[in-house]
Amino acid sequence: MTHAKRQTFISKFYAFILIFMVTAGLLSCKKEYPALPYNDIEQFTIKDADGNDIKASIDGSSIIVYYPPFQTVPDKIKPVITVSEGATVTPASGSEVEYKDGTAFEVKAADGSTKIYTLKAYVNQPTPTFEVGDLRIGDYISIPAEYLLPDTNQTKLYLINTQNNEIQVSASTFTEFSASRIVAPLPAVIDTGNYRVRLITGTYNIVKGPIHIDRPGLMLELPQETAKKGGDITLVNTNNSMKYYRDGIATKAQIYYARRNFVEADVISITDTEIKLRLPADFPGSIITNVVLKVEGLDSVVSPLMGSITVTD
Repeated sequence: MTHAKRQTFISKFYAFILIFMVTAGLLSCKKEYPALPYNDIEQFTIKDADGNDIKASIDGSSIIVYYPPFQTVPDKIKPVITVSEGATVTPASGSEVEYKDGTAFEVKAADGSTKIYTLKAYVNQPTPTFEVGDLRIGDYISIPAEYLLPDTNQTKLYLINTQNNEIQVSASTFTEFSASRIVAPLPAVIDTGNYRVRLITGTYNIVKGPIHIDRPGLMLELPQETAKKGGDITLVNTNNSMKYYRDGIATKAQIYYARRNFVEADVISITDTEIKLRLPADFPGSIITNVVLKVEGLDSVVSPLMGSITVTD
């Protein structure tokens, strides 16, 4: 072997040895790291109805979300979820899930260990207040309030009778509905008596009362312009409320002939549309200005007259 070839061989041999030693050294320094055991939800974010971010509070295994007040709460959400390094979450981040208490998320760490998180869905709603008062059949129930959720899926109104039966005031009948008021006609099935009022709005369920729902008022008209002392007077009513005053409930009437002067008169008959009264033979006035029916269980029912009657002998 020539000197030059010997030198080349030696150089290559030393180079090989050097590479081998470096590689062996690197291999001897390499460490095996165990799979990560972390299975935490680090951040959980959803969008509100206006597109703003809502960040949940993570408390133990609970994901607590406070939804803003006075917004329609969604049935479904698409949370963006950040978990521990190497972990995965099911349902995956961005998946659509139900927005309700108990919706579950499983986080699986790289080492296979798992942790279950459950959603606690709250509405960040102030405590509502409202007022109710007595009504008559045929009235509108008008409830001034504060902090109602103006959403008929979340705000509902009921009347509860003395048998604890609930009659819902249908949202389709609301003539006014806002965060501060509900106005609606009383349901047709409502009868006279005492009721409590249940208002459900968001997470709140409040009952007030009792209130009394009375007979409807009478708006009487005079089909006659004159009457004789001792004769009959006919008063007509067209709003279908006369039935509440029939069957002996109203037996007397006060007939006013001056500003504060009246005499009592007998009720001869009451039908669905009219009342007949008998004017006393010694009626002292010449013009009838108003009539007050004496009703059992009530002080009286003032019945405004459309016009007046001239009384003759």
